[in-house]
Amino acid sequence: MMSLPEAALSRRGLLLLGCAAAMAGLARADANGQPGVQNPRRRAPELSLTDQQGRQTALRVLLEGKVSVLQLMFTGCSNVCPIQGALFAGLEPSIRSLPATQLLSISIDPLGDSPAELRKWLAKFSAGSSWHAAVPADSDLVRLKSWLGGSESDSFDRHTTQIFLVDSTASLCWRSTELPSVGEVLTAVRRLHKVG
Repeated sequence: MMSLPEAALSRRGLLLLGCAAAMAGLARADANGQPGVQNPRRRAPELSLTDQQGRQTALRVLLEGKVSVLQLMFTGCSNVCPIQGALFAGLEPSIRSLPATQLLSISIDPLGDSPAELRKWLAKFSAGSSWHAAVPADSDLVRLKSWLGGSESDSFDRHTTQIFLVDSTASLCWRSTELPSVGEVLTAVRRLHKVG
């Protein structure tokens, strides 16, 4: 039987190996899993997150009242996650000039990503006050991935490189292509601000 630290390391190893497969994105998606406008919009599930300061908050509370640009990542990933971080770093200067808009990096590694690791992630990309990071409880990963278009059978060692837009009612309304450009995401954010 593995000790808790060994189990955490084993899980971290699986996540690191799985990051190499992240380019494939979510293994299965429903009709709304395709890039573009999501219709109907899907409200965020009730689940709790721990942010980079160690504060517990509900996902919906974090999202409501703002336009949110969301990505899935984990700090131990050395493959596509740094590219995703660089994308958000490129977006943030433009996001700051938009009203009530935030960037949110959500870790899929609750066993490895502590608030301290999330703070290091943000610092690595010189994140400003409009960019936050958080991690759900392990038991909430299935619901989080399902809301974003993943299947319950998807393993947690894979994640999409799509970017998601969430409107001010905490409803998923748009998803990008895999590894989108800053321009693609920024155009969608500005369009959402215009049409609501």
